[in-house]
Amino acid sequence: MNRQTQRGRMQYVNGNATKHDHPHASAATDEASDENEQAANPPAMVFLNAQVLTRIWANPNHWGGITWKVDQLRVKAPTAKSKFAKNFFQSDLWDAMRGLYQACRWIKKAERRSRRADYRK
Repeated sequence: MNRQTQRGRMQYVNGNATKHDHPHASAATDEASDENEQAANPPAMVFLNAQVLTRIWANPNHWGGITWKVDQLRVKAPTAKSKFAKNFFQSDLWDAMRGLYQACRWIKKAERRSRRADYRK
């Protein structure tokens, strides 16, 4: 049942009702906007351990620093148009931990380089 009807300010989709002015109402379109954002702002670094993809994002903040974010995805099928999942099998957990460890080391190195560059100015 994939019908959409509107009653007042509510939208009914697959039995769920969401308000249009609610901040979480656009959750269904988040994946599409994430893909557009990734094309405009690629990750700072990507690690692939077996089927676990670890991405590091460098987001500039208001104070001129960098806010680091890390996310992980499991590659379902390694093809040209890869499909990803946000959950992991038990056998993927070691690879996920390895990716997080690599991300932590990479971020520390990047911050060390940035501090050295600031110090030399």
